Amino acid sequence: MYTNVDLCSGGTDPNRTVFTSMLNNLINRAICKIFNCCDSDTVNDVKHFLDVYDIRTVYQERRTAFLHKTCSLLDNNVLRTVLVL
Repeated sequence: MYTNVDLCSGGTDPNRTVFTSMLNNLINRAICKIFNCCDSDTVNDVKHFLDVYDIRTVYQERRTAFLHKTCSLLDNNVLRTVLVL
């Protein structure tokens, strides 16, 4: 299995293959247990129908949305500060 060094060396960065593989494996196993399916094609079909995406995809989408919101808030605050001055 994995050692603490492997798990902690990259923090919680989903771009790390160990971290991403572990989370995807946990999701796949949960789908297998919940829907009682063992075939990888069936698991992929269930994930598709439920809109369960790969962890890396979810991470990148959420990161992009967060940065977009943060940048727009910063731009608005900077504009308000400039207009007040």
